Amino acid sequence: MTNLRRLRIDQVADKVALPRSTIYEKIKAGNFPAQYKDGSSSFWFEHELDAWLIKVHDLHLEPMTENEEETA
Repeated sequence: MTNLRRLRIDQVADKVALPRSTIYEKIKAGNFPAQYKDGSSSFWFEHELDAWLIKVHDLHLEPMTENEEETA
């Protein structure tokens, strides 16, 4: 199921480990998920940030096998 949790800019900055100014620069350049507007406030959906992090870090996430879980 998709995570529809909404994050505010401070939460986004913490999650992606980037300053607010860099986030907005990346949005302007088309290199970061754009925020949504809800009245006068802005938010991001957490699942979109998760997908961005996976893409940026080129993560190939696969489930751990039982043997890997025992040694982790």
